[in-house]
Amino acid sequence: MAKARWSREVNLSVFAAVIAVFLSLASCARSSVNTSTSKAGVSQASCQAARFSGSVAPKSKITGLTYGGSYSDYVPMPAFPWQGAFESKNVTVGSQRSGVGLDATLFYPAGNSPPCSLPGVVIIPGSMIGVQTQVQWVARDLAGHGYVALSIDPMGEGHSPQISLPPCGSSKSSSANIPDGFGGNDTVSMSGDLIKWPTNSSGEICDSQPTDVSGLNYLDALESGIDWLTSTSDPELGIVNPLEIAAVGHSLGAIVVSFAQSIDKRIKAVVGLDNLSSTVTGDLGSPRCAGNISTGYITPRAPALGEASEYCSTQQSYPASAKETAALRWKSFRVPSMEVVFAGATHFSFAQDSVKNFGGTELQFQEFSYYIKDFLDLYLKGDGSAANPLHATNVLGEPLSSILSSRFYSGIWLPSSLPQCSNLLSCST
Repeated sequence: MAKARWSREVNLSVFAAVIAVFLSLASCARSSVNTSTSKAGVSQASCQAARFSGSVAPKSKITGLTYGGSYSDYVPMPAFPWQGAFESKNVTVGSQRSGVGLDATLFYPAGNSPPCSLPGVVIIPGSMIGVQTQVQWVARDLAGHGYVALSIDPMGEGHSPQISLPPCGSSKSSSANIPDGFGGNDTVSMSGDLIKWPTNSSGEICDSQPTDVSGLNYLDALESGIDWLTSTSDPELGIVNPLEIAAVGHSLGAIVVSFAQSIDKRIKAVVGLDNLSSTVTGDLGSPRCAGNISTGYITPRAPALGEASEYCSTQQSYPASAKETAALRWKSFRVPSMEVVFAGATHFSFAQDSVKNFGGTELQFQEFSYYIKDFLDLYLKGDGSAANPLHATNVLGEPLSSILSSRFYSGIWLPSSLPQCSNLLSCST
């Protein structure tokens, strides 16, 4: 086991250089365990008659649109046996913000008649070099264990086309400001459960970025995915329970899902892959272990799991609790949270990608998935027994000390009847 862990670690100085470039590009209600979740009012017969459908995503480039990269770069990665039996299909999701068709993949349990009212999960990748295929390992495992999962490319990434929105200029409607680092000085507001995008003085949806690649595109992909997955016009509504929706994101996507749960009441749980964030610009728990933590604070509302790499982008000394920054903010709001820092993991360990020659190992994906599935089982399925694996001292047949970082703390703060621990390696749970 020690040899396997050693082989998956990367040279810290090389990683620091790579992550610095990556991050520089990326920058251009109170909740409790629900043990009896309400179900959508759909008959078993109509549910089993429903078929997963959706318009087929474009197989060739559309004239006048640009894409995030070469089509051949973005291919599905192989599945692992432990991910269970699932099926998938390519679909197109209409963008709330721009109206373009976003490329997405729907994953669901194998078989022609899946059970009614399954929980739904929307998964978004990281920025710039991130595409949905890199995070489909999450979707496959969840679909193989009783979830419907939708992975999606934001506008301008992967197979999703790019269009330019008009500039916002100095005059735009707003009600809630999003600080620089998330989407320029763009604004979003909530009306019920739907996003209202910033508009310019002419009433057009606009963008204050020099190019239309911003955090708002990732928020748009997430919101559009939730809309599509729960739309009354889709037969999936008979299978996806709109009251059981989670959001998962990597890197910039993790910051976006951290923020989205504060404004979208449909989101009942979130998972941030490197890492959950307490602000819209990152914090000490981010891969670079920094952020403008004096502005843009996120309000915790939904239970949240942060999964983090062991390293920072610099070799400075950081407190052992640094990676727990966001999870501790959730705790201060009395909202359930958990932080897991994996030994030997880097920022790119959370991406499965053979084309660009980086990404995690099968063992790492299995460890990541272990916590994701149990956390969502607890807060989407209302399965109280799922709390026990979250604080187990043995994971996948290995002692916790071989799974978790010894440099940074991993912690868990669930309701009072469940574990409270700031350092899982030293707590007796």
